[in-house]
Amino acid sequence: MKYAFILILVFTVACTQTNRVPKEEDFVVTVKAVDESLKSNEGIEIVAGLVNKSKNNIKILHGSPLIHVQIYDEQNKPLISIFAIDQIGIYHNIQPDEFYNADIKSFNGGKRMIKVEKPGKYTLVATASFSIELSGKERKDFKVLSEPVEIIVE
Repeated sequence: MKYAFILILVFTVACTQTNRVPKEEDFVVTVKAVDESLKSNEGIEIVAGLVNKSKNNIKILHGSPLIHVQIYDEQNKPLISIFAIDQIGIYHNIQPDEFYNADIKSFNGGKRMIKVEKPGKYTLVATASFSIELSGKERKDFKVLSEPVEIIVE
Protein backbone atom coordinates (compact mmCIF):
# COMPACT_ATOMS: atom_id res chain seq x y z
CA MET A 1 0.00 0.00 0.00
CA LYS A 2 2.82 2.38 0.92
CA TYR A 3 4.57 1.73 -2.41
CA ALA A 4 1.35 2.21 -4.36
CA PHE A 5 0.86 5.61 -2.70
CA ILE A 6 4.43 6.65 -3.55
CA LEU A 7 3.99 5.42 -7.13
CA ILE A 8 0.74 7.39 -7.52
CA LEU A 9 2.38 10.49 -6.02
CA VAL A 10 5.35 10.27 -8.42
CA PHE A 11 3.02 9.71 -11.37
CA THR A 12 0.86 12.71 -10.38
CA VAL A 13 3.87 15.01 -10.07
CA ALA A 14 5.26 13.83 -13.42
CA CYS A 15 1.94 14.40 -15.16
CA THR A 16 1.47 17.92 -13.80
CA GLN A 17 4.87 19.15 -14.96
CA THR A 18 4.65 20.79 -18.35
CA ASN A 19 7.41 20.98 -20.87
CA ARG A 20 5.68 23.75 -22.78
CA VAL A 21 7.22 24.97 -26.02
CA PRO A 22 7.72 28.76 -25.82
CA LYS A 23 5.62 30.99 -28.07
CA GLU A 24 6.31 34.44 -29.51
CA GLU A 25 3.97 35.91 -26.89
CA ASP A 26 6.49 34.79 -24.24
CA PHE A 27 8.91 37.47 -25.46
CA VAL A 28 8.82 41.24 -25.75
CA VAL A 29 11.30 43.40 -27.64
CA THR A 30 11.80 47.00 -26.56
CA VAL A 31 13.58 49.91 -28.21
CA LYS A 32 14.03 53.53 -27.17
CA ALA A 33 16.12 56.60 -27.82
CA VAL A 34 18.28 57.37 -24.79
CA ASP A 35 17.96 61.17 -25.04
CA GLU A 36 14.79 63.28 -25.19
CA SER A 37 16.26 65.94 -27.48
CA LEU A 38 17.35 64.52 -30.84
CA LYS A 39 19.18 66.52 -33.51
CA SER A 40 19.77 65.76 -37.18
CA ASN A 41 23.33 64.94 -38.28
CA GLU A 42 24.27 64.04 -34.70
CA GLY A 43 24.50 60.58 -33.19
CA ILE A 44 21.30 59.31 -31.63
CA GLU A 45 21.82 56.68 -28.95
CA ILE A 46 19.30 53.86 -28.94
CA VAL A 47 19.02 50.82 -26.72
CA ALA A 48 17.01 47.66 -27.41
CA GLY A 49 16.47 44.45 -25.49
CA LEU A 50 14.61 41.16 -25.34
CA VAL A 51 12.49 40.32 -22.28
CA ASN A 52 11.37 36.81 -21.33
CA LYS A 53 7.76 37.24 -20.14
CA SER A 54 7.27 33.54 -19.36
CA LYS A 55 7.74 32.00 -15.94
CA ASN A 56 10.51 29.68 -17.20
CA ASN A 57 14.20 29.97 -17.99
CA ILE A 58 14.58 29.63 -21.76
CA LYS A 59 17.84 28.83 -23.53
CA ILE A 60 18.09 30.81 -26.76
CA LEU A 61 20.54 30.62 -29.66
CA HIS A 62 21.24 33.78 -31.66
CA GLY A 63 23.70 35.78 -33.71
CA SER A 64 25.19 39.16 -32.96
CA PRO A 65 23.50 41.51 -32.98
CA LEU A 66 20.49 39.73 -31.49
CA ILE A 67 18.36 42.77 -32.26
CA HIS A 68 18.30 44.85 -35.44
CA VAL A 69 16.73 48.29 -35.24
CA GLN A 70 15.08 49.75 -38.30
CA ILE A 71 14.21 53.43 -38.63
CA TYR A 72 11.38 54.55 -40.91
CA ASP A 73 10.75 58.05 -42.26
CA GLU A 74 7.37 59.83 -42.42
CA GLN A 75 6.51 57.97 -45.66
CA ASN A 76 7.16 54.67 -43.85
CA LYS A 77 10.29 54.03 -45.96
CA PRO A 78 13.18 52.29 -44.18
CA LEU A 79 16.42 54.27 -43.96
CA ILE A 80 18.55 51.11 -43.67
CA SER A 81 18.37 48.40 -46.30
CA ILE A 82 21.07 45.92 -45.25
CA PHE A 83 21.74 44.25 -41.90
CA ALA A 84 24.92 42.35 -41.09
CA ILE A 85 25.50 39.57 -38.56
CA ASP A 86 28.90 39.73 -36.83
CA GLN A 87 28.81 36.41 -35.02
CA ILE A 88 26.63 33.30 -34.78
CA GLY A 89 26.15 30.49 -32.29
CA ILE A 90 25.65 32.52 -29.10
CA TYR A 91 23.70 30.74 -26.36
CA HIS A 92 22.03 32.49 -23.45
CA ASN A 93 19.74 31.19 -20.74
CA ILE A 94 17.24 34.05 -20.44
CA GLN A 95 15.56 34.23 -17.04
CA PRO A 96 11.92 35.25 -16.44
CA ASP A 97 11.53 39.06 -16.74
CA GLU A 98 15.22 39.45 -17.68
CA PHE A 99 16.07 42.34 -20.02
CA TYR A 100 18.67 40.77 -22.33
CA ASN A 101 20.92 42.67 -24.69
CA ALA A 102 23.84 40.54 -25.88
CA ASP A 103 25.78 43.65 -26.88
CA ILE A 104 25.99 45.18 -23.38
CA LYS A 105 29.61 44.05 -22.89
CA SER A 106 30.87 44.89 -26.37
CA PHE A 107 28.93 47.98 -27.48
CA ASN A 108 28.90 50.88 -25.00
CA GLY A 109 26.50 49.28 -22.54
CA GLY A 110 24.34 47.86 -25.33
CA LYS A 111 23.64 51.28 -26.83
CA ARG A 112 23.87 51.77 -30.58
CA MET A 113 24.27 54.99 -32.51
CA ILE A 114 22.20 56.00 -35.50
CA LYS A 115 22.37 59.22 -37.48
CA VAL A 116 19.49 60.91 -39.26
CA GLU A 117 20.34 63.55 -41.86
CA LYS A 118 17.03 65.46 -41.96
CA PRO A 119 14.74 66.78 -39.23
CA GLY A 120 11.37 65.07 -39.04
CA LYS A 121 9.25 62.40 -37.43
CA TYR A 122 10.70 58.87 -37.51
CA THR A 123 9.66 55.47 -36.23
CA LEU A 124 11.94 52.88 -34.62
CA VAL A 125 11.13 49.16 -34.81
CA ALA A 126 13.40 46.53 -33.27
CA THR A 127 13.44 42.89 -34.41
CA ALA A 128 14.96 40.08 -32.35
CA SER A 129 15.88 36.92 -34.27
CA PHE A 130 16.74 33.79 -32.31
CA SER A 131 16.06 30.06 -31.99
CA ILE A 132 15.15 27.67 -29.22
CA GLU A 133 16.29 24.08 -29.26
CA LEU A 134 13.47 21.61 -28.87
CA SER A 135 13.89 17.87 -28.41
CA GLY A 136 16.72 16.30 -30.36
CA LYS A 137 18.09 18.51 -33.11
CA GLU A 138 14.83 20.34 -33.75
CA ARG A 139 14.75 24.12 -33.42
CA LYS A 140 12.01 26.69 -33.36
CA ASP A 141 12.91 30.03 -34.94
CA PHE A 142 11.57 33.29 -33.57
CA LYS A 143 11.36 36.76 -35.06
CA VAL A 144 9.84 39.12 -32.49
CA LEU A 145 9.13 42.78 -33.30
CA SER A 146 8.89 45.68 -30.89
CA GLU A 147 6.03 48.10 -30.80
CA PRO A 148 6.81 51.07 -33.08
CA VAL A 149 8.41 53.98 -31.20
CA GLU A 150 8.07 57.47 -32.61
CA ILE A 151 10.96 59.92 -32.33
CA ILE A 152 11.17 63.53 -33.44
CA VAL A 153 14.48 64.76 -34.80
CA GLU A 154 15.05 68.53 -34.90
